[in-house]
Amino acid sequence: MTHQRYPSTATTGACTLLDIYAESEGESLSANNNDNDNIFNSRIQFNDLKRKISHNMKHNGNNREGPLTHDIYGFNILSQYISIQDYQSWWNDYYPYLKRRKRKWIKFLNKCGCFIDDKTHLPNSFPLKFDELKKFIRKGIPPEWRGKAWFHFVNGDELMNNNKGVYENLILKLNQCKYIDAIEKDLNRTFPDNIYFTNNNNNNNNNSTNPMLDALSRVLKAFSIYNTKIGYCQSLNFICGMLLIFMSEEEAFWMLTIITDKYLPNVHSTDLSGLTTYQYSLLKCLHDRLPDVWKIIMNNNESDNSNIPTLTFCTTNWFMSLFIGVLPIESTLRVWDIIFYEHPKIILQISLGIFSMLEPELKKCKLMTELFQIIQNTPKRIINVNLFIVEIFRNLITQNEYNKWFNDNERLLPELNGITNWSDDVNIRKLKTAYWNAGLNRRIKKIYTKK
Repeated sequence: MTHQRYPSTATTGACTLLDIYAESEGESLSANNNDNDNIFNSRIQFNDLKRKISHNMKHNGNNREGPLTHDIYGFNILSQYISIQDYQSWWNDYYPYLKRRKRKWIKFLNKCGCFIDDKTHLPNSFPLKFDELKKFIRKGIPPEWRGKAWFHFVNGDELMNNNKGVYENLILKLNQCKYIDAIEKDLNRTFPDNIYFTNNNNNNNNNSTNPMLDALSRVLKAFSIYNTKIGYCQSLNFICGMLLIFMSEEEAFWMLTIITDKYLPNVHSTDLSGLTTYQYSLLKCLHDRLPDVWKIIMNNNESDNSNIPTLTFCTTNWFMSLFIGVLPIESTLRVWDIIFYEHPKIILQISLGIFSMLEPELKKCKLMTELFQIIQNTPKRIINVNLFIVEIFRNLITQNEYNKWFNDNERLLPELNGITNWSDDVNIRKLKTAYWNAGLNRRIKKIYTKK
């Protein structure tokens, strides 16, 4: 996959960060260019923060004196869905599991001719895809290796190398971003419960900004300039923010490009056609694979009361945020391990797995409000991620089924063409989501009542 919107040139193709901000050849950063100087310093601070994050992932798992407050990724573990006691009990079992799995990973990589770099403590490479590697992926990638592994398995290195200088060139054009206000508003809404995304983590003076939020701002603005089909859409801030915990700024930019191109095509575009496709396919999947769940949903969705949300309102965020905020953090990261290694159809497979785990509770529902509370809230309690992974692959979706569901959606899209000419304003895009959500379930019901 090669993107050439901003092709590399002799002057930008092999440039360094210092080169790109220099006033002239052989000159270092200009002291008079405050904006460029601030960006350069901020990127240095972000790199320092990344080293701290990586160290904490590797060493803080067993460095626990007193009660837990944050996980190894910096997220506050206090939650209305999982008690601290339950989290602590789970972690006491899960942390030894992570240590065992890492030892097995090292042994496995050595057997495959891949080794751990003595300086970075990261694998120097990963083996080609094969069944044994898939088993290792499904059992979890060591946390501090995730960024390198994800980027490797989606062929991010190839894309970045084919577009050298593109990101640095975009950084010089951030003032051309049309979504500055929307992005800036969403920065402080991104993981406010994570210590790396708050100024409390910053030891500098009170006027300083947060290196993580600064990096997030740069990547989102650069992406909005680069991908004009999407620009900026809420939920991209969460995907990008999660990526920045595990990888460099430029890697996060290209990873976001790959995710929106390959794994979530058109999900964040102005016409939301990809989101419609995923929602439609999920409903078809439930009908074909979990008929009891489908009947429960349809039986409880016969009311025309506009105050009751449709099923698609509850699952929109599953696809737009790639399960961030839907599942607990570790469960989200474990499914990301699998998504970035396997085919995009795994996203639908994970969604089916969630409903499969919800089925016992859904069968107890008597009211519509109960049904949607379960769909919205219960996935946030799926902390036993190993059990969840087993459930995901219990009811396998075939490639033919996946293709059929997605192709069938093509005949549904013309019915939604009323939203395609709407403005690309971020707030208007929220209304688009409501527009097609409100009617999608009724269209699905009509399809199946004819059978």
